[in-house]
Amino acid sequence: MYAEIALIRNDKDTDKLYTYGIPECYEYDLNKGDKVSVSFGRGSNRLMGFVFNIHKCVPDFKTKEIIEIFSPVYSLNEKQINLCNWMRKKYACTYAQAIKTILPQDFIRGTKPACNTILELPGSISSAESIDSKIRPNATIQKKALMYLLENGSVEEASLMEAAGITRASIDKLVGKELIVSKRTHCSIKSPTGIEANADNRISDNILCMLDSPEREACYLHYIDQAAKRMESVLVVSNEIAEAEKLFKNFSKKYERLNPVLYSGNLTISALESMQKSILSNNTKMVFGTRNSVFLPYKKLGLIIVDRESEYGHKSDSMPKFHTSEIAEFLKHSHSARLMYSDISPSIGNYFKNSNRNTLFIGKNAEIGNLNGISCIDMKKELKSGNRTMFSTNLENKIATCRRSGKGTIILLNQKGHSTSVACRSCGYVMKCPSCGLSLSYYSGDESLRCPHCSYQIPTDTVCPSCGSNYYKYFGIGPEKVREEIEKRFSGSNVLLINSEKTKTYKELQKSARDFNSGKHDIIITTELIIKKNLIERPVLFAILNADMFLYGQDYNANERFFSLIRKIRSSISNVDSELLIQSYDPSQMAIRHAVNNDYGEFYKEELVYRNTLKLPPFYRMAVFHIFGDEEKNVLESAKGYAECLKKAVEGSNIKILGPSKNNGLKYKSKFKYQLVAKYAPVDIKEFMGIIKYVNDNKRQAFRKLSVKLSYDIDSR
Repeated sequence: MYAEIALIRNDKDTDKLYTYGIPECYEYDLNKGDKVSVSFGRGSNRLMGFVFNIHKCVPDFKTKEIIEIFSPVYSLNEKQINLCNWMRKKYACTYAQAIKTILPQDFIRGTKPACNTILELPGSISSAESIDSKIRPNATIQKKALMYLLENGSVEEASLMEAAGITRASIDKLVGKELIVSKRTHCSIKSPTGIEANADNRISDNILCMLDSPEREACYLHYIDQAAKRMESVLVVSNEIAEAEKLFKNFSKKYERLNPVLYSGNLTISALESMQKSILSNNTKMVFGTRNSVFLPYKKLGLIIVDRESEYGHKSDSMPKFHTSEIAEFLKHSHSARLMYSDISPSIGNYFKNSNRNTLFIGKNAEIGNLNGISCIDMKKELKSGNRTMFSTNLENKIATCRRSGKGTIILLNQKGHSTSVACRSCGYVMKCPSCGLSLSYYSGDESLRCPHCSYQIPTDTVCPSCGSNYYKYFGIGPEKVREEIEKRFSGSNVLLINSEKTKTYKELQKSARDFNSGKHDIIITTELIIKKNLIERPVLFAILNADMFLYGQDYNANERFFSLIRKIRSSISNVDSELLIQSYDPSQMAIRHAVNNDYGEFYKEELVYRNTLKLPPFYRMAVFHIFGDEEKNVLESAKGYAECLKKAVEGSNIKILGPSKNNGLKYKSKFKYQLVAKYAPVDIKEFMGIIKYVNDNKRQAFRKLSVKLSYDIDSR
């Protein structure tokens, strides 16, 4: 018998299945998906690996044998193996990267053996007298061990060692003297039979829930009840652990019979093993967790809920860069399950995909939040009237009124405040990249305007190309600058600054919110952080100082993000006396217009026209390649070489390569980062994946030589 094994090795040169012989002693114990230890290369180097196939075909080359099998709790089941193979094709990743994503790291490192050693007394020892006759009087520990076996019958080796205080070496001596009989049993995890539902009688269409809480949770309860009646398992995936904990707390008591569990990355290995066994044995039928919970070894899922689908927490930052919804789609087909996406403002790509299916939309036109009023101030008019400050006259008056009445004020800034956009304050014109449709950013070093995605670059100008005004400048409002301005204009006001750097834990955020709700602080300057947690209880004035900074950022999703932000503000407001004021130099911009009207349908239609014109997702796909390292010369050389190789490989095809361009906003520890962007039509996917593999194979040695690394997001959102 032979096994095809995927090795856990960080090397693309070994990204294939290796054939190993199965020793006779393991022929009946080894199963597909088991974790094993094998010898690799010259010498006695040992590597961990996973069995992807077992067969009887004798290879025409010499093979080594498997050294050891590990506990089945570390294994991959059939569905996880299929998922691993699918991920390799979908994300152009290695076996090792896929397996490390699917299994917890503690399981990759775990060394618990696959077989238990069971010890018992031979037939010749049946009483205490027979033990005394065979053991020396001073061998007290050995005598204690034999007496324990006499009283308890067959026991595991570990139990005997703990109870009698005997060592494994002493047990081996007793086995050699035939005073103990040793047997080996495979540590299988049994699953009950008859749990498979009839897929032909299942409804597997998608559901898109656009309701706000508490209606959203009521919707969850309805569909969970249906799955529970059919005795099917339920998976609820949240964008962050705090949201998962909240849903777990709200639902766990009602569905106690489903033995619900909360999966997080902070679990100990023993807790992970226990949870794994409970899911495999079908004792646990309800799981709450973040994105990695989709990789647990489910036997039969009936319902998958992706909560707050558009939030960034559903996207992985490390290779392979998967999105929860993509894995959920795979699980849906693998288990014939029902899949529900839930978000008050679904991502454009997901809404587009589900609009072309037989999807059930729930709460499509539902009202969001309790806003008393929402208005937009045209800052061009303020400029013409002589007001060149960041505060419109209307906003200044409203803040003063709030201070007198005890109402709070929350000023929202763009969380990507380091990105400086260039716009005309007279006509609202923004210079954009002709390829990406993104606003150009100002770089003071060489006085240039550059696209954050591709290599497009032009010299800066102080005159607006649209209206000829001299008010065509780069501008950006930082939180410290806003705080200084508020303290100047509203003396005596108690201002609180909240961002991810100053407020690092959820408890700190809760404390800040409590202080604000109690009236200790008059004004909060913040990003989206406090809105996401729904912690504001007092009536407030929300003010977005410069909506243009949200709309003209480094992302083609800027319109979508801004529209979603306004929907989240509506959702986070619990007091009907609250209001929202938006300041912009271009109030007619479509995202602002539709956000004020709270019209997702019209926003969706207009955004699709814009994306189709510029060949952006969901009509075209985008792959982003990141090249990074600690020596800028090497990184730049590698980025240029990779771009040149990619461009040659796609020549004559419908694939466009943009860049490389510098991007220090990437989340890598290396000092220098460059990126390339590829645009390709959905029909070019197979061709494009083959090109990536070809280019990576050609450039691998060059990257190693220059100590440069490559990461890529094949289906960037």
